Amino acid sequence: MKNDHLSLIWMAYLIDCLDINLGSFNLLPDFLAAILILFFIKELCVQHPELKTLYGFTCILLVVRLIFPVFTILFGMQFGIGDWVPIAVICSVMELYLWYVLFTWIGQRFIEEGMLHNDLYLLRNINLALNAGMFLTLQYVQNNELIIWLLAIGQVILIIWLKLIFGNRGDELRRNELHLANCETKVPDICTDETAHLEILKPE
Repeated sequence: MKNDHLSLIWMAYLIDCLDINLGSFNLLPDFLAAILILFFIKELCVQHPELKTLYGFTCILLVVRLIFPVFTILFGMQFGIGDWVPIAVICSVMELYLWYVLFTWIGQRFIEEGMLHNDLYLLRNINLALNAGMFLTLQYVQNNELIIWLLAIGQVILIIWLKLIFGNRGDELRRNELHLANCETKVPDICTDETAHLEILKPE
């Protein structure tokens, strides 16, 4: 996993968390986040085949996110499975599951590469708790402007925190890559070094 992959995931998280509306038009539509995640998975699924299942799940989420505006216009926000499960809630639950799995998987890669992971898992759990609490109190939240602002501030804090985590891990990745490159240039290959035989035949 490279630093560019971390930047891609952070951009997807930023788009998914922030809703910047210009009238009825969302400047950061949620399906863009799904597209970025698909790019991330596609680049890494060759080395990590376990991501193929997540790729299919993200494709389903992308399709739902693309057709959701049409359903909203034609049927209203309550169109879904029955009258009590609107599509907006279904998409949010799918996204919450997707981010939980992604953060867990990235944390495992941090462990394999000898980097810290506890702060990423803590962010993952707080993100889960924040969104789960919003779902459980959805009807009350919609009528309380103060809670809406607190939730928005909480999401901004998580976005900044994730940027700091990925920034630190990206620096570690770059240092590791430079260290490996320096080691490769400093250690000569005895099969190709033209002076190697002189060292071997040097009298004591």
